[in-house]
Amino acid sequence: MVIKPSRKVEKEKMNVKLELLEPMLGTAPKDKGLYARFVGDKAPDGRGEEELEDIKCGVGAENAGWTIFRGDEFGLYVPDFMIKGFLKSAAIALKSQFNLGQPKAKIDRLVFVYPRKIRLIDGNGNVKKEPDGVIERSLRAETMKGDRIALARSDYVNPGLILEFDIVLLKNKEIKLEDIVFWLNYGEELGLGQWRNGGWGRFKVIKAETVD
Repeated sequence: MVIKPSRKVEKEKMNVKLELLEPMLGTAPKDKGLYARFVGDKAPDGRGEEELEDIKCGVGAENAGWTIFRGDEFGLYVPDFMIKGFLKSAAIALKSQFNLGQPKAKIDRLVFVYPRKIRLIDGNGNVKKEPDGVIERSLRAETMKGDRIALARSDYVNPGLILEFDIVLLKNKEIKLEDIVFWLNYGEELGLGQWRNGGWGRFKVIKAETVD
């Protein structure tokens, strides 16, 4: 005997397109030497061995090392959880304007992003195959031994790229599709990817439409 569900799970679906307003940095770690060129060619004279070792080890750096974009045989992509994480951060940041209790838990349980791999699409509709360049930056960190300098390197892609994905929302009394668009609009201030607090990865919503 086949047992059928007692009812259908009620849900809504929205198709979203985002356009990058600023370059976006990769977030996936790359396990190859970032520091050889800095230590060999760039380090100022007189650095102590301890300081150079801290630089080499990336003490205090945000994801110290080299961060890249995830990719496969089809090209570069952003993982679905990055969008979901952004929504949770936006809900917390905008709490004074829309007070959703326990935003992380509710977004985890009620909001779903598809597909798992969100492609970076250029103006011609093609999937981005390679990053546009690399940025290096020094970071000063406070440690128990005092201030230390660490290096970070990240691949980046230029603005203008499109990210298209679907958001599925389980019907509930607290979160509506309009609220999700409200959170996404926060991307014009705080974006996606590495070093977003520095203005990188900002984006705007260019499409948000319901899907039957």
